Amino acid sequence: PFALDGLAGHDAIVGAAWLEEGLLLASHAGAILRCAGHGPAEGVWACAEAQRLPMPKDAALSAAGLSQGRVALVFEHMPHTAVLYKSGDEAGWSPLGEVHVPPPIAGAIAGLSFDGPETLLIAGRGGEVHRRHLAGGPSLLHGAPAGAAGAHEFRAACSAGDGGLMRLALKRSAGPAGTAWMPQLVASEA
Repeated sequence: PFALDGLAGHDAIVGAAWLEEGLLLASHAGAILRCAGHGPAEGVWACAEAQRLPMPKDAALSAAGLSQGRVALVFEHMPHTAVLYKSGDEAGWSPLGEVHVPPPIAGAIAGLSFDGPETLLIAGRGGEVHRRHLAGGPSLLHGAPAGAAGAHEFRAACSAGDGGLMRLALKRSAGPAGTAWMPQLVASEA
């Protein structure tokens, strides 16, 4: 276990990515926090605000996908659209386009992530994952894993590297002290 230091004063985290420069976190209000290095030191990973995301006035994020120089954002007031931006060194953020979120996931997005430079993964709370190719290739909708209905609360998804998926979920577990939600990774093939 470890703690993330430097998050005080920032609201809920709506996206994360572990990149070469460290862990990037996106807040509900549009801050990007960078936790430098490859992991915590002595149980603490120091984080600091590194950048602001392009946010309309009075807007808030419900999900964010972060990558090297790119972001995908779903705003609370636009739950059916992921808006894509690229980062310029001096110019700030430039729009790249928009991705329509398909009906099984729209309004129930658990998380966004990039699978390489040209593919966006949109994870639904029910375990569905929309794999959207940004350069015009085919898009796929992966259904929820078998047996997951009701027993899991899905939070995120990423590529398993072989075309498969890894989904992060919380699973309800009953024990002597009562019911608890435990983290679980659910793997599936392409």
